[in-house]
Amino acid sequence: MRILHQLDPAGTIELCKTALEDGSPEVKASAIGCLGKHEDCLPLVMEQVNSKNKTLRAAALEALAEHDRPEIINLFAELIKGKGLDLLARPFRAIRNRQVLNSLLAEGKRAFELLLKGDEEQMLRYSEILDCLQQRQDAEGEEFLLACFNQCDKLSKLKAAKTSHIAGPDLMDRLASLLYGIGSAKALEAVLAKRGMLPPMAFTQIFNSALRIWLSERVYEEFAPLLEQKKGAGKQKSEIIQHTIRVACQGYVSDLRDLDEADSDTPEAQTLKKTVWDPRWLDTAIKADQPVIVCCLAKPDHKGAVAYLLKLLEGNKQFETGLVIKALARCQYPKLTEVFLELVRKKTKGAQYLDWELQQLFASARHLPAADLPKLDAAAVNVDEKFVDKYLEALEPLRPVKTTG
Repeated sequence: MRILHQLDPAGTIELCKTALEDGSPEVKASAIGCLGKHEDCLPLVMEQVNSKNKTLRAAALEALAEHDRPEIINLFAELIKGKGLDLLARPFRAIRNRQVLNSLLAEGKRAFELLLKGDEEQMLRYSEILDCLQQRQDAEGEEFLLACFNQCDKLSKLKAAKTSHIAGPDLMDRLASLLYGIGSAKALEAVLAKRGMLPPMAFTQIFNSALRIWLSERVYEEFAPLLEQKKGAGKQKSEIIQHTIRVACQGYVSDLRDLDEADSDTPEAQTLKKTVWDPRWLDTAIKADQPVIVCCLAKPDHKGAVAYLLKLLEGNKQFETGLVIKALARCQYPKLTEVFLELVRKKTKGAQYLDWELQQLFASARHLPAADLPKLDAAAVNVDEKFVDKYLEALEPLRPVKTTG
């Protein structure tokens, strides 16, 4: 129905009205979204605000949020005064009316001031208001968040109310996340200014904020010592650093046919790809025995990195062989093909099925030197027949592209 409405908005109005009368809740919600595009159908949509079905109420509010009309402004102003704001989170991503936004921010200020006085019952209320500000970039909203965030240390000891699981540290993390989402220099600097008092759960926002506005040397000097941490909050922060570097360097495998495109399409990944890493990260990662970071940052002419990577492939301790092969290829290791073939021999010997580790190893063949293709083809005779087809398939990216004509 949505597709038909996009193709012929005026011609499908009656169909949408019928669907609103007789359809299932999901179909009715779609119909509301379509009817909300037409000014003369807004009275029908307004009626659904009072529906007993929560899905329909939410759909109606989301559809109405796109319109700046007095009756709709009054509706949202009244809803802000109500008990539950959970249905307003999605509509507020579309609302542009300043009067409505100011009403929400005034309610947020009221709830926050009560929180600072120890009124834990305001936890949920304030959290719902923050949900309504998600994805908004208004200057007014940013100033509100900054004003709250500058006092967020006062929230750290607040416990969750009996009727809620949200505590003070959760709100601190939420504020940091919203400011990071706004992404202005002022917002990111505020997050970093509070880094010493924010809960561990906010470390992702702290580290990524630093990557955006600090020089690479300062980022290294501030955060590299965390790589040595092996327990507690320090270990958690170390794992976040590893994950961030892995995303930045495209070290995740989402599709075994292409080790280079994992997680690379998200806006966050695109931003991280531009990060310049201080060269000292690599030596520190080797010393701290952090294989993910070494694999991601290894580079040619770094003997320590090559030696470390080769050691990862020895013994019984397993690490992602595909990621190691890719790193050795980046280091231009001259015996890479021999290492690959030896791994294939070891991992297929006695194996009963193509497990994840073996799939990843085969997928990494695309990083081998194309000049070694004859040697790789010849080695196929030694590969167990259960795996030989997959092995040869993995070599296809190395073969010359056939042209016609």
